[in-house]
Formats: sequence, C-alpha cells, structure tokens
Amino acid sequence: MGLSRDVLTAFPYQLSRGMRRRVVTSLALLMEPDLIMADEPTSALDVINQQTALTMLKGSQKLSKTR
Repeated sequence: MGLSRDVLTAFPYQLSRGMRRRVVTSLALLMEPDLIMADEPTSALDVINQQTALTMLKGSQKLSKTR
C-alpha cells in the first residue's frame, strides 16, 4: 500500500487519515476474509494510492476465486 515500516510503530494520531485508511485496508486483507464490505475504501486517498488500494482489493478477489 505504499507505507513505510515506520507505520508499524506509529500511533494512530501520528498518521494522516489516508495512511490510517491504508493501514486498515492492509490489515483486513492480511486476514484473508471471505467477504470485505468497503464503503468508499479510497475516499481519503490521493489518486496514486487509490489505484494501489483498488488493485490490492481486486487482487484479493481473484485469489478468493481460485481457492
């Protein structure tokens, strides 16, 4: 998602809203859920990070279809 390793030790208040959104999306994908309900998953992201987030979500969808 384009985040540095520093995010792992940062507190939520130290991250921007877009960074928090990317962290939560990444954590959700790590759990390999059967269903992800995302209401405006890219609303707080810039154009480049929107594309990254959507690509990751689409990639997880493809993975779940092959299981």
